[in-house]
Amino acid sequence: MYHIFSIHSSVGGHHVCFQFLVITNNTAMNMVEQMSLLYECVSFGYIPKSGIAGFCGRLIPIFLRIHQNDFQSGCKIWDSHLQWRSDLLLKREIL
Repeated sequence: MYHIFSIHSSVGGHHVCFQFLVITNNTAMNMVEQMSLLYECVSFGYIPKSGIAGFCGRLIPIFLRIHQNDFQSGCKIWDSHLQWRSDLLLKREIL
């Protein structure tokens, strides 16, 4: 299952960009792609309180709250995968 969320806005000459990329794969073989979260915000110190950018800014905490369990389980899988790779590389160095 793939979810891609992207919010782009330009307010008062300032570019505001929020990008969320959530990749969930139920197969154990592709643990590298189990969960990725890309969060990018370019606001140049300006955070609007109204208009579309202000509305989108209020959606981000809601989005994160709704998908909190997905992020946490994905991070656990990713951590396990990184630990497995680290152990594998360490064993290769010993040999």
